Amino acid sequence: MSWTAEQFDTYPCLTDALTALTDATEVTISAGQVGLLSVTGRLDETGLTQLRGQLQVLVDADTRYLVVNSAGVTSCDYRLFDVLTRTARSSPTARVGCG
Repeated sequence: MSWTAEQFDTYPCLTDALTALTDATEVTISAGQVGLLSVTGRLDETGLTQLRGQLQVLVDADTRYLVVNSAGVTSCDYRLFDVLTRTARSSPTARVGCG
């Protein structure tokens, strides 16, 4: 639904206009299946192997969105991005994000 300036002019104050807009707006939220992995510590060969395994479990469960929380990672190299890229490519529907 779109609003015109004239429609907002019929309200005595802006908050009334915004309330009417909010009441008239339909909101649809769809999350799908989301997997969150929080990774801490050092992502050396052992850590990357564990991460790869956990990501594969989520892909096998048809998880659509994979989020890797890497805020607690103390050390890693380019191989982390290789693991994430390979995971994203292994599933035609999965989306992988890291932050």
